[in-house]
Amino acid sequence: MTLYYYKAYTADQKIIKGAAFCTQSQSLYISLKDRNLKLIKSWKPTFAYKLSTVALKDLKNWVYFAKTLLESNIPLLEVLSLTAEQTTNCKLKQALYHTLYDVENGSALSTAIAKHEKIFTQITVSTIGTAEQTGNLTSAFEHLYTYFKHQLIIKEKIVAAVRYPLFVFLFLTFMIIGLNTVFVPELIDFFQSAGHVPDSLLLWVSIFDHFYLFVNITMAFLLVFKISHKVFKKTPIFERLLLKIPFVHIAYNLQIAKFLSCLSLLLHSGVDLKEAFNKSVNNMKSGFTKSALYTIAPTLQKGHSLSFALAHIIYIDNVTIRFLKLGEKAGEQSKHLGICSQILFDKSYYKINQLTNMLQPLCLLLIGGLLLWVATTLITPLYTQFSGVENG
Repeated sequence: MTLYYYKAYTADQKIIKGAAFCTQSQSLYISLKDRNLKLIKSWKPTFAYKLSTVALKDLKNWVYFAKTLLESNIPLLEVLSLTAEQTTNCKLKQALYHTLYDVENGSALSTAIAKHEKIFTQITVSTIGTAEQTGNLTSAFEHLYTYFKHQLIIKEKIVAAVRYPLFVFLFLTFMIIGLNTVFVPELIDFFQSAGHVPDSLLLWVSIFDHFYLFVNITMAFLLVFKISHKVFKKTPIFERLLLKIPFVHIAYNLQIAKFLSCLSLLLHSGVDLKEAFNKSVNNMKSGFTKSALYTIAPTLQKGHSLSFALAHIIYIDNVTIRFLKLGEKAGEQSKHLGICSQILFDKSYYKINQLTNMLQPLCLLLIGGLLLWVATTLITPLYTQFSGVENG
């Protein structure tokens, strides 16, 4: 069966769009005719489908639209059809049409979306699956919308904070590479043909030869760091040294915050703690924090509390552990997990913002210094050379 998109006339001459699974375009024509629709044109998914990616914003918009329709008591099949038609992301559109086809043929919604694991994470599948068992699908989409909205806000804040320093860094890097690969060699050839290469130009070449050496040493250091972490990853002293590095500490906090946020969502949706823990860990990207969380899964299996298990993770501070204990005692574990997640996100954003505010004036100084250096080492010798030619 192949997915075909189509545009067709209704009985009252209105144009509608949709999709259907057929063996060939002729079967699509017959299927639409049986539904009293007149086919205008049909087409298969374009090459844009293979190039597109499903962003967090696309998922948030889909969940919000589905939630709104379900609150209006619109049937699930109609919700899937409308949301598939409404989304502009090619990959998500095709996944939703596949889901619609599976649900029409008797599959549960959670089972249908689980087939598209690159688009719908285990968090989404588990939340919807639990809601199907309780019969409250609208609530699941409400929880997912809150979760996606929160994640998107955090992501936009962090991207906005690092955008300017990153842009300056890339600008300086490409400018230096461009000067050293295109302009400087031509300039040296010009002065060599004139019989004298200025000392400032030779100094430029010498400094940036050392700069490239510094880059290579940095890359080697990062490689050694990665190997060292694999060798000493269970050594507490090594882990504590890592936490002293500002950006590493921030990265760990963000990963823990995302983990707690996923766990809060699943528990709030009615998923069992052990299952919610495993799915939240699996939802994380591979890294040091994910490996550390895997090690405490047996502790939960033995029946210990979440706060007791997380206390063995060096990346999680005592304040978070104590707050989670209060939530467990009060019977509001999900709520306290969400609050802890928000606190860690806010703390990370504050530190990132603090570091970028320190970097912004430094970036301006670097740009000004580089322009001054270009003027004194490259442009001034040219001006002196041409002035000498005119005077001669």
